[in-house]
Amino acid sequence: MRVAFLAMSVVGVAVATGLYVGGRVEAGPRDGLMTGLTQRGVPLIAARAGIEVTLLVVG
Repeated sequence: MRVAFLAMSVVGVAVATGLYVGGRVEAGPRDGLMTGLTQRGVPLIAARAGIEVTLLVVG
């Protein structure tokens, strides 16, 4: 159950950040990396989830 909640929260943060950046609000370093990846053809959800999972593993 905890793993399911963890997965849902990572996806939720990715979606929320996509909405935040889509609103043309100032982007931070992770948001800038995400927008750069999407401009190179990486799907938004994959870019954000990849960044969040990488940070989770490193942390």
